[in-house]
Amino acid sequence: PPWDREEMAKEVYTTLEGGGILWNASGVLGEYLAAKRKEDIAGKHVLELGAGLGHLSLALARMGAHVTTTESACEKGGGDACACWGCLEQLRRSLVSQLGEGH
Repeated sequence: PPWDREEMAKEVYTTLEGGGILWNASGVLGEYLAAKRKEDIAGKHVLELGAGLGHLSLALARMGAHVTTTESACEKGGGDACACWGCLEQLRRSLVSQLGEGH
């Protein structure tokens, strides 16, 4: 999605519907890389540690990178009711909503 840099600069993160947290720097970095460095990303292997909801990982994959995405285990029991700021369960749900099951 297009990022409103001015709005994003006001806050470190954005709380999404359903309680997920989007770290605004991931959107700004993804936009910068897509605009300025896309040709340098394609075909590269990228490891994202602590990916949160995976927005930057998805952006890099759409630019042609081979992305391995990680996140910590859920601290609040996991499952569809997870309310962590960032955990493996929220990352999985985010990626499934963007890519569909099986990815």
